[in-house]
Amino acid sequence: MSDVVGKRWPVSRNSIPAVEQSQTGCGMNDRDEERIQASFRGNLHDLSTAAEMAGVTVSVLEYYWEDGVAVGLTVEGLDGLFFFVFSVYRVRRAERLRQQHGIDPRTAAVIMKVMEKVERLEAELAFWRG
Repeated sequence: MSDVVGKRWPVSRNSIPAVEQSQTGCGMNDRDEERIQASFRGNLHDLSTAAEMAGVTVSVLEYYWEDGVAVGLTVEGLDGLFFFVFSVYRVRRAERLRQQHGIDPRTAAVIMKVMEKVERLEAELAFWRG
């Protein structure tokens, strides 16, 4: 995921890039693709809405996007950045760390990234100990 963070990824306005059945081998049908597209549309928010949801200003959200905490997308045919709900969650988490511990946003972002890495490693360890 680290290669995705902080980059702009172009997507079409009403759908995700189509994946051919032969590429996935999973036998996805039209109904499955419709569900994925509906989920995609419902979880994508413009800059001001995402900032409001995260409880921060637009400039703070842009800072977190530049620092790699939030994943911003550009949408074909529309201006501006758009964010998934998980980006809002990550910004809220970084802001909570910043406010609770009186640290600057950059330090909060670094701590949050380390915490996420530890959580992923703990989950992997639990899986292998299973």
